[in-house]
Amino acid sequence: IVFKPLNRGTILKISENMLKKLEKRISSNENIAVRFDDSVAQHIADCAKCENGARDVRRAIITEVESPLSLLLLEKRVSPSELVLVSFKNGNILFERQEKIAKWQ
Repeated sequence: IVFKPLNRGTILKISENMLKKLEKRISSNENIAVRFDDSVAQHIADCAKCENGARDVRRAIITEVESPLSLLLLEKRVSPSELVLVSFKNGNILFERQEKIAKWQ
């Protein structure tokens, strides 16, 4: 089976959808709220090669977001009472802890 390369817009939508699923998975498994800034999806889409499709998006999310976030969780640097805001600035993925103001669903 031969697949056609995806365009940038499609890769961006796939990035956004995968990050939303990751938010839900972390929230339900770890009881920690995580929110991704739009800049993260843009960065993930930039990391992925259009000709490789969604596989590159998944790899970029694992490398750029999941692995560093896992370390924060394992090191207990984030607690269930916090919200983690993830953004991309100056070439880096940033994880910012904040207190939850309201229950996030």
